[in-house]
Amino acid sequence: MKRTMKRTAFIPDSLTLRGQGITRLTCLRLYREFADECRWLARFAQTPAERKVLQDMEAALTKLAEAVETETSNSNT
Repeated sequence: MKRTMKRTAFIPDSLTLRGQGITRLTCLRLYREFADECRWLARFAQTPAERKVLQDMEAALTKLAEAVETETSNSNT
């Protein structure tokens, strides 16, 4: 049975995003979407090593999103 994956994602650097004038909330949304994408892709990983890479990416993107959330909440006070 051949697996097909149609979902693709490009994960931009946060400095690039911010340098282009993209807001913190947009960065937050993108990081969350990319983390979800990694979680979804991990389900279809061919090897444990591939799954681990995707899980690590998900964790890193989640941390980035949390950092943006903290930065956003601190700037609103």
